[in-house]
Amino acid sequence: MAGKDSCECGDCGSHYKGGKKDEELARMEYDYRMFQQRAGELQQQLQQIQALLAENDAASAAVAELEKSDELLVPLGSGVMAKAKVADKHVVLVEVGGRVITEKKIADALASLVQKKERLSKAAEGMQNELMSAGRSIQAIEEKAASIQGQ
Repeated sequence: MAGKDSCECGDCGSHYKGGKKDEELARMEYDYRMFQQRAGELQQQLQQIQALLAENDAASAAVAELEKSDELLVPLGSGVMAKAKVADKHVVLVEVGGRVITEKKIADALASLVQKKERLSKAAEGMQNELMSAGRSIQAIEEKAASIQGQ
């Protein structure tokens, strides 16, 4: 006589009473899809952070260049730029959040950009770790499903 969680025929282990095997596979499929969706979201967020890091690096280079020259290229959009002379090359305007803009000395602006890069890098690292964790969970589900189906 087969037990509650054992095979109905008592031999092969693949015919669980009450469809336990099918229930388990359905639950695993749900989890699998959730991890895949989360991994996709994390990948998109990571790409956004990487774009912000590149923008931050470009801004740092441009601000540092102000110390060397009073002329710079101003992007107007769609790859169009204009040459401009800087009125005060010791001060730049910096967005400090909530679309609030303040004047900062070059050194202070560069320090702000370094801090921003550190925050973005930590966020990217955390997302990469979470993405790797989701990948490991997906792999574990695949292996378990293959094991169950192979029974």
